[in-house]
Amino acid sequence: HWGRPPNVYSLHCSPLALSHSRTFDTRELLANSDGFANSCGNLQTRGSPAPGGFFRFVLIQNVTRSLLEDKIKGSRMMADKEELSRLRTSNQELRKQLLNLDVALQQGCDEQIRAVEHKAAASDAETARLRIEIANINARWKQKLTASQDECKMLSNQVRSLVNSKETMQTKLKQAHEKNSVDAQLFAAERQSLNDQLSGMNDQLSSMNDQLLRQHQEIQELQKALTQAGPCKAEPPTTKEEERFEVARTELTAAHKMVLGMRSKIAELKGYSVEPKHATAVRGVLELLGSGHGEKMETWDQCRGLLGADVIADISNFDPRRQNDKLVVLCNKWKGAVEGMERDQVDKGSEAVGCLFGWLVAAIGAVDAAAELEGEAASEAEKAAEGESAAHVEGEQVGPEQAEGESAAHVEGEQVGPEQAEGEGEDEGAGVGVGCCEASPEIYKELGECLGGKLMHMTLKKGERDQPHDHPSHVMYVIKGGTLKITGAPNPAGETSETELLDGAGACMPGGAHQVENVGESDVEILLFEQGEQVGETPEGHVPPQETDGDQYKTLAENEAWVVVEVTLKAGEEDHPHSHRDHLVYVLEGEQLTIHPGQEKVAEPMVLEIAAGAVLPIQPGFHIVENTGSKDARLVYFESKR
Repeated sequence: HWGRPPNVYSLHCSPLALSHSRTFDTRELLANSDGFANSCGNLQTRGSPAPGGFFRFVLIQNVTRSLLEDKIKGSRMMADKEELSRLRTSNQELRKQLLNLDVALQQGCDEQIRAVEHKAAASDAETARLRIEIANINARWKQKLTASQDECKMLSNQVRSLVNSKETMQTKLKQAHEKNSVDAQLFAAERQSLNDQLSGMNDQLSSMNDQLLRQHQEIQELQKALTQAGPCKAEPPTTKEEERFEVARTELTAAHKMVLGMRSKIAELKGYSVEPKHATAVRGVLELLGSGHGEKMETWDQCRGLLGADVIADISNFDPRRQNDKLVVLCNKWKGAVEGMERDQVDKGSEAVGCLFGWLVAAIGAVDAAAELEGEAASEAEKAAEGESAAHVEGEQVGPEQAEGESAAHVEGEQVGPEQAEGEGEDEGAGVGVGCCEASPEIYKELGECLGGKLMHMTLKKGERDQPHDHPSHVMYVIKGGTLKITGAPNPAGETSETELLDGAGACMPGGAHQVENVGESDVEILLFEQGEQVGETPEGHVPPQETDGDQYKTLAENEAWVVVEVTLKAGEEDHPHSHRDHLVYVLEGEQLTIHPGQEKVAEPMVLEIAAGAVLPIQPGFHIVENTGSKDARLVYFESKR
């Protein structure tokens, strides 16, 4: 047995320490091995065989094996770590790929779910639309059925009404036949009575002619006596003067007959609240006829108050030979006043005034001719000496001609009879009962009708005046405004006022007769709607457009029966569902409108091509209006409230 030398542990432990060190050096290992061999060599001194080379080999072998094992183990650990790192990296990449696949799968599922939900919603919407369309179709057919039933009822009522009207007309016709037969009998009796009166008047006329003939003979005898009484006597009228007087009297007779033929129109002048043109002729006639009565004729109201049946009678009884100074002065005055006036111009203003103008000119000429015939050229001394009796004798020298003229004038004056009385009874104001289109057809044009009412268009040019006419209650819309002078309604009868009308204004007017004159600086255009008595239909659940679209529909004027509304729709704009009663639409401007019947846009629409001035009658019911033109549309309509 070997003993353990003191440095065995150091020699033994050094290689172990080196074997477990990760930072050893081979040279250090060999150095340690040499020390260990030397230690083993020292053991030989004690007599123990110690082969140092063997121990060295074994030591190196063991150390090398240990080092190789450690290195292999370290290499394996490094490879394991690298493999583990690679595996971890692969795991992370696989996790990322798995996450991406999960996200893509989730997105695909979401898109498919959304597509399915969209298809389901579209299917639900289509189902709802089909249900609404089916409901609308049913509602339309129901409305058509109801309308057909109502139309059948209306036609039945119309048939019954026509049957009743036929029976009524037959009854009235029968009564008219009976009345005509009675009237014919009364007319025959009245005609016989008039013939009897005419026969009596002819007898009176013959008697008066006999008396006038006797007076003529007496006048001739008195003239002879006056001739024998002294040298101062008036020169007898010349043949030329007699001819002039005959011509003047013939013209006066023709003018008198014309006055008799126009007596009804002359009587209508009494109702003129506005002074007609050339009223000077009327004043001249009245002053010439009333030259001894002192009537005042400063204003037209004073003149027209004298235009009664007495004027016709005074014209019939007028004798130009009944001379007095005032009559001659008046004739000279009015001769200058009417000088330059032409009959054609006067007739254009008023035929009645023209007729009176013709009589005035003829009367002035007859008075002048009579004055010459009666010896107005004689000196004032001779007239003063002869006195009123001589003047009377000279004035009656016409004899049979005068008798014939006076008799004819008297008969014609008395034969005015019923016509004169009729003219005298026409005390109504001017234009009463005369429609505006009838009085002034060049100013008023009828455009349409609705429920018995009439829509009319008035164009009154600057300085123009219409004829007196009458209106029922009416509403109006001003297309082009201006200043109007209105005589009569709505003013008290005969009173005048001026009114300023603005573009786009509406108004309600009471009924009455009046005359309108444009005293402004521009032409005036107005729409007038004269309301009728018929009553229209009100749609069930009536919703006026002023409630649904107050910005587009504006009420301008209304009374108890009608309303005036202005509509403004921009291009491409449409209103909300609403309803109307019977109404008339007037287009101010626009291009195209599309009307959708009902409360929804499901029925076949009605496309209307419109232009300014077009008139559209619209039936009651619900609808939607759409401006499908390229221009803004402006309309005004007149709608019944009953």
